[in-house]
Amino acid sequence: MQTALRTFSTTIKRSGDLRQPIATAKGVVPSAPGYQRIQQLQTEWASSPGLVWQKRGGVDKLSYYAILIVSTVGVGYGILNLYKMTFPPAPAE
Repeated sequence: MQTALRTFSTTIKRSGDLRQPIATAKGVVPSAPGYQRIQQLQTEWASSPGLVWQKRGGVDKLSYYAILIVSTVGVGYGILNLYKMTFPPAPAE
């Protein structure tokens, strides 16, 4: 049973020994490149204060303006629907 579970497991052991006690594992970080990139990004964001929504440059500006445009269109569409419901067209005779 144990072998079957290990064969079909989706967890990948990348580095370090998972059997190591937590008390002695303090300060040990995974050596995967993706994890290192996340750590560098966190260090960069923590070091320089500034506009949070513009820390990554163009990517953040693009998403910020896209949200503004979509929100404006949504509010305009909502107001148009309210206007149509408030003043319905006259019934055709």
